[in-house]
Amino acid sequence: MKKIVSLLLAVLFAFSILSLVGCGKINDSSVAILWSGDGVATDPNSLLNSMDRAMYIEKIAYEHYGAKGDAAEQVKQAKDALDAGCVALIVELVTPVIAQEIVDAAKAKDVPVVFIAGSLVGSDSLVASYDKCVIISSDLSTVSDVQGE
Repeated sequence: MKKIVSLLLAVLFAFSILSLVGCGKINDSSVAILWSGDGVATDPNSLLNSMDRAMYIEKIAYEHYGAKGDAAEQVKQAKDALDAGCVALIVELVTPVIAQEIVDAAKAKDVPVVFIAGSLVGSDSLVASYDKCVIISSDLSTVSDVQGE
């Protein structure tokens, strides 16, 4: 069950990206996936591995970035990926405090942002600040149930 939910969630991420950018554009460049941890999967059922499978299935080029819990590093990685020409950002935030800074950087480059999070304080204003920003989240009880299984 956990594998199925992870894969479905990852496919939802991929379709969110496809809906925000043109398919041809996404295959010309890569999507930057910014993780709060190290960006290395040790569990075969992890969200990171599910994301890999979804990107492979959809033939989307991507690159993982691991912030290792460092918020300043995650902002730098987002800006570096944007400067390198990524066509979309998928972000698992180190801290919600940096969300607006990442959105502003992406907005300046006209690049969509998909946040994956349990919850983001002020998410309505964050999404309202940029029409190519979405947040995919779940309530904590759902996440706990899936992890428990």
